Order: sequence, then C-alpha cells, then structure tokens
Amino acid sequence: MYIQDWKNEPDLDRLRDLYAKLENNPFQALPGLKELAEQGSLASALYLADYFMNQASPPNKNEDQAKYWYAKAHQYGYPQASYMLGRLYYEENQYQLAFEAFSKGAEKGYAPAIYRLAKLYQNGEGIN
Repeated sequence: MYIQDWKNEPDLDRLRDLYAKLENNPFQALPGLKELAEQGSLASALYLADYFMNQASPPNKNEDQAKYWYAKAHQYGYPQASYMLGRLYYEENQYQLAFEAFSKGAEKGYAPAIYRLAKLYQNGEGIN
C-alpha cells in the first residue's frame, strides 16, 4: 500500500491552509492548489482531482480537470490515481490508455488496479 510521504510536499503549511479553504471558498483555494500541484505536490493534485470529480457543483464540476489532476498524481507514482485515471479512460472506451494506467497501479500492488487490468485481459480490451 502506498503511504503519502508528507516530507515530499513543497509547502506543507500552505497546503494545509489551502485545503482548509477548499470546502468553503474553493475559488480562493484552487489557484494555490494548482500552483502547488505543478510544483510536485501529490496531495494538491489529489485534492484538485477529487474536487473537480466529486465536490464541485455544476457548472464547476469538470471531469476533464479531474482527469488532468489524476494524471498528475499518476505521474508522481500514486497507484490510486492510476486506478482512477484508468477508470475514467475506460468509461470513455479508451482501452489502451486505461490499460496503461491500470498497469502502473498494478505494478505498485494496488488491488483494484490489478483487478481492472485482469478484466481488460479477460475481455481483450487495450492489449496489443
């Protein structure tokens, strides 16, 4: 199981402050979280993905933005983000991209990604 290493966060105090603001004042928190995520903050990327996927109300709910931030966390090696990214690609019938995302999560031992990867193999989806 992947455990977040908080020492790798570029600015933990700022991250905490922005996260506290996210629920009540997202428009104040989002720019700062985006900046931190671009600087390598895994937690910021995950907070942004979750916000755009689950917390934002229409018209701010944005699956493309969620996908972008899951992809960032995926690049940082976070297996749960690889899984979520794979699910989004799968729902869009982008099986090759789903296969790649699930594979990265499976390499880290994330069981849901392993299961989804096995289903792709079983169905012959996204494999070469």
